[in-house]
Amino acid sequence: MNSLEIFGLYIDNGGKTLSRRTLIYKLSEICGKDLLVLSGNGVASLLLFRSRASSLLHLVATDTEEEDERAMDRIAQKIAMESRDC
Repeated sequence: MNSLEIFGLYIDNGGKTLSRRTLIYKLSEICGKDLLVLSGNGVASLLLFRSRASSLLHLVATDTEEEDERAMDRIAQKIAMESRDC
């Protein structure tokens, strides 16, 4: 489900106190590490349980965030170089 759908359920069931952002934060606190919140700019966050995520998405574990950052830097440089060639 996405954060808009969950917030809608919260409102439909009488919820009045929490904002959507706070609701997702509180759910994360309650569910702990089993709840994954996937977010992006301009789109509603997706919420799913880690135990079910592999059946819905292809998740790949990484060793470190640093490794991801280096990969993103290499990709950004490649895109910049290729866009100059156009």
